[in-house]
Amino acid sequence: MRSFLDERLSPIMVLILFCINETWVNRFYSKFYKKVGFLSLSSRVKKSSNFLDDFFIEVKGLKNFKEVNLVMRGDSISEYEDEIDYEHITFYLNVYEKGKSNCPIYLTADGSKYLLLKKLNLSPSILIDSVNPRLKQSYFGDSKCFRSFLSGEDLDLYVSHKSGDLPLGSGLVAIICLASITKKLNIYGIDNYFDDHLNKKSYYQYLMSIYKTPFLSYRRLDLIAEKFINLYYLNKMMDDNRFNIRSFLTSIESHDKINNKIERMICSD
Repeated sequence: MRSFLDERLSPIMVLILFCINETWVNRFYSKFYKKVGFLSLSSRVKKSSNFLDDFFIEVKGLKNFKEVNLVMRGDSISEYEDEIDYEHITFYLNVYEKGKSNCPIYLTADGSKYLLLKKLNLSPSILIDSVNPRLKQSYFGDSKCFRSFLSGEDLDLYVSHKSGDLPLGSGLVAIICLASITKKLNIYGIDNYFDDHLNKKSYYQYLMSIYKTPFLSYRRLDLIAEKFINLYYLNKMMDDNRFNIRSFLTSIESHDKINNKIERMICSD
């Protein structure tokens, strides 16, 4: 019964509450699902001209870059792969096959996926920590190319949200991490489990895409919270010329009504 409530009924309740009054979602999570770590009304962020201010960021050991690529494994990557300029340093997030870049660097913010990268001998691989601040981070693998990107300090990458232990997902963690050390970040394949371009979806289809988690339904509430947070920050990135996003979410501005409701869930004013 508990599993049915958590994974079937409660996610539907979240969507219903979102449609009626989006801030009721904050109250719902805070009262019944504190373990998920979604924003309470009192922990919502204040709007800032630079959304990176919402995060604690610590990046040591990597040089600053003029422009880098971040490639993810969303289905949309097949549409945009030919646009990737591999002359720029290219990071691959949770990608489990050899990248096409001459000097691929593999990233994850998930310990189990980091172990998988090691098992597959995909290197150099870096684990970005989103739990323990100032903890020396894990990485393995070496190459002459990789060494040219290192600053000489111990490699130490950490990202977390200032409002607490929120479900950010590896994608957002990697974006925030790299955005702090590059002037321009090209992001490919960040779909957040969406299966088509947002400008092709109706209001109802957009909502159902937030609900839909086909491969990880056992943690649907976590992923719904993660989607809300990611959609808020991706919408912010669309107005920031530091970011070039090529994915199913590129057309996120086509749904201002839902985006404004999400913003009221994340921001206090």
